[in-house]
Amino acid sequence: MAGNFLSGGHEVERLPHLLRVQVQAVEIDSTYYGPPAAATVESWYGKTPPDFVFAAKIPQVVTHTNMLVNCEPEFDEFIERMSLLNEKLGPLLFQFPHFSKLTYVRWLGDRKRIEELTRTWDKVIVERRDDVVKWAEVFRQFSDTIQVYTYANNHCAGNGPETVKLFWELLDQPRAPRTVNE
Repeated sequence: MAGNFLSGGHEVERLPHLLRVQVQAVEIDSTYYGPPAAATVESWYGKTPPDFVFAAKIPQVVTHTNMLVNCEPEFDEFIERMSLLNEKLGPLLFQFPHFSKLTYVRWLGDRKRIEELTRTWDKVIVERRDDVVKWAEVFRQFSDTIQVYTYANNHCAGNGPETVKLFWELLDQPRAPRTVNE
């Protein structure tokens, strides 16, 4: 979900309720400016449903000011604070300064689910073509102007290299004609 979904008149205190009703995960942008107070993180945990997921940006002191060098205390503080989310902690986002015109995509999967099906990563065992088709459509719109890096772990579909190969094959295909009703 991108953008602000609070309309005029909503109080910030109602945010946990609105989150429970409207979304199942959020990216915490405010962590980019520094680790939140422990009480804040504990409040987020307590006011959201058991299956809610928080993604959080790594603080800018780590990614911009120090560029990952000599920033262990700041990084450790952030990790310690965010670990208060326990099972609700999802991905951590490293947002770096603009270096060039590129984008990075990494497909992950449900590790627990796929490891119930296999532990040999030699073939695709979960059909993810529909997901990959959607991503190819998105990147086809600007792949001529930016460089796209794609990665997939084996938990995505059973074989990471095959998932990436499928993406590049789909990206190179001509677009299907669209009807007015689509």
